[in-house]
Amino acid sequence: MLDYHLHTRLCNHAEGSMVAFIRQAVDRGFEEICFLDHLTITDSPRPMTMDVAEVPLYFQTVQRLKRSFSDRIAVRSGLEIEFNPRYTELFKQIVDDFAFDVIGSSIHQLDGIDIVSGPYDSDAAFPVPETLQRRYLDYLEMMLANEYFDIVCHLDLLKKFGAGSSPYFEDRLAGILSRATARNLTVEVNTGGFDHPAAEAYPSRNILTMLKNAGIAVTIGSDAHRPEEIGRHFGRAFEMIQAAGFRHLAVFAGRSRSEVPVPSLAAADR
Repeated sequence: MLDYHLHTRLCNHAEGSMVAFIRQAVDRGFEEICFLDHLTITDSPRPMTMDVAEVPLYFQTVQRLKRSFSDRIAVRSGLEIEFNPRYTELFKQIVDDFAFDVIGSSIHQLDGIDIVSGPYDSDAAFPVPETLQRRYLDYLEMMLANEYFDIVCHLDLLKKFGAGSSPYFEDRLAGILSRATARNLTVEVNTGGFDHPAAEAYPSRNILTMLKNAGIAVTIGSDAHRPEEIGRHFGRAFEMIQAAGFRHLAVFAGRSRSEVPVPSLAAADR
């Protein structure tokens, strides 16, 4: 069992110490986890993320914990970098300066529009205007033109408030993914979406099938912001992953990708 998306208190909106996350994973029989905490660089007031100046502390802390728990679990170090086309050179410098195991990239902001905040009401879908879908996909295309990251996080996050993916979104995304195959990227199956109004993983079943057809690998992450969220809804996600035809999940060490078999559904219930 593995979980490739855990946050820490440095992001300013997570709870529990890093040691608590690791111990929870060990107690649940996980063999591998990855801290993939937020890093956002913007001209606006400090977002809910670690500051660039905190990256050295974060990196060194994970390295220390990696050594301390090496006889019980593999602990990987990573960053979830918020894509911003103005700062790609700085992103490259940061990932070159530190020997992270994996780098994720994600989109939460579109020209100052926060796509992850809104009417958090599970009883009502929040429709996504096509103009916002277009801008999100524009950003995704720009993001995929860069090579400083390994994993695309919560690919269809735009559906968070329950509207789902439109035919336009999926059709254009299919074209984008077909061009991204040469990048040898990995896409995360993020199970946090099951606890959002969307009520499904990021990405959807349809998009998982697109990924398989495009020859793009997947990994899995809970997007845990509390220790008890580690591995949440993994049984449901493994069923989706297997139904799409995947038999392996991507794992990383030193920015090098390898693969492990998709765990059994029984393993997810441990």
